Amino acid sequence: MKRILTILLAAALLLGVLPTASAENLTAQQEAVVQTAIAYYLKNPYVQYDSVVITKRGVGDGGVQRNSDRATPEDATADRTVYAVCSSFACMVYLNALGYDMGGGGSFPPTAAMFNMTGDIVVMKYEAGGDMTAAEATQKVQSLVQPGDIFVVRRTTNTGHAMVYVGDIDGDGKGELLHSTTTGGGGKFDMEKGEDKIEPNGAIHNDDAFDTRMSEKELSGDNISGFILLRPLAAGAKNCAPTEAAAQRVKYPWFAYERTVSCGFYGSPATGDDLTYTIKLTNKSTGAYTVPVTETVPDGTALKDAPDAQVSGGKLSWSVPLAAGESKTVSYTVTVTAPRGTVITAGGGTAAGIESNVLRNRVSGKQPDAAKLQNKDAWADAVIAEAPDGLEIADAIYRHALGVDLKLTDAKALLEPCFKIVSDNDMLRSEQISTAAGDGNAMIVDGFLGGKLILTPADERVLE
Repeated sequence: MKRILTILLAAALLLGVLPTASAENLTAQQEAVVQTAIAYYLKNPYVQYDSVVITKRGVGDGGVQRNSDRATPEDATADRTVYAVCSSFACMVYLNALGYDMGGGGSFPPTAAMFNMTGDIVVMKYEAGGDMTAAEATQKVQSLVQPGDIFVVRRTTNTGHAMVYVGDIDGDGKGELLHSTTTGGGGKFDMEKGEDKIEPNGAIHNDDAFDTRMSEKELSGDNISGFILLRPLAAGAKNCAPTEAAAQRVKYPWFAYERTVSCGFYGSPATGDDLTYTIKLTNKSTGAYTVPVTETVPDGTALKDAPDAQVSGGKLSWSVPLAAGESKTVSYTVTVTAPRGTVITAGGGTAAGIESNVLRNRVSGKQPDAAKLQNKDAWADAVIAEAPDGLEIADAIYRHALGVDLKLTDAKALLEPCFKIVSDNDMLRSEQISTAAGDGNAMIVDGFLGGKLILTPADERVLE
């Protein structure tokens, strides 16, 4: 009997440590919202609050924030950060959980717009100096709040903050708020080093609602001028069914996964290189489950190795058992067969029925050997022997010194995709540059427009 009691006590302690699904009787829509919010929370620190202003022309020039609007939780990986301010996080949760777009297809509403919403979406609103005291309003909002609600506060500094109430998700008997925020000084972009520092504690935070953000102490403070409780499930979202991904998140609660590639999200492999795709699976729930994983060998590659996978043509599949609190990885390796300039796209994979992030890597040329280039005795005589002229000089140097065949023999063919040929001596930059495989301009970065006008007709103004 003592042994049975000991086992039961150990199980109870385990349940108190690991997160659980909410004990509240939630609708399917509420469960979808809660588990989607949790999915973002589990991707910390790869989901970051964004307070750094970056512009197309540089830093601090009246630009816009880097909100990763409409990103899925799976888009956040170790080599690619997803950015979300508080309001965009709340909107992303609803978009991914129910397909409900609070931006109506445009930009997501900021906290100021959320605070001024009207109609069925508003459960209650408090403004300082109104009929209710802050203490009375606090008690009311605590009694009305339900999982899936969005709680927005407005401060006397004319700033605001939006949070998603998810109920008791960690089994401590208290309801929680998940919200994107940061504490301490903001991260800064170092223009000299080209480094984008992570925000101090910038991430999706989990706070006991009534002890912190929705407490009387917090809401009665001098810096709070009002708050509003929004319920999308009573308004535009009420007729939205859970998305397929959200339904799977409910089936596999507290599940997170990410797919990365050995060359990195921004990497450029060469033809003949090996790429290893790794899928990390994590079960943070209190129960065990088995996760089905599927992958498709990307076009432009050939499968080299897929440990423990079932292979059928270009399709790979695994069945991965995960105990409570356990993480595992599966991986497969391919060899790049596509020529330089081709984009290798890894997409269509799933884990637990949830689509993975898409990885795109442009195939580069062979990596030049700088040491060989410096040893002129190894290649200079061979270049001179060819007596090259014009672009042939560059072509010969690359070929003999670095083993890279640029095929730069026709200046007009090289420049036409980059510039509008006005006459033999005048050319303007094009608005678009072809970077198709086999094109000489595959070397040029996508979106690069050539800088200043190279040559301009006499009757045209020289533009910066």
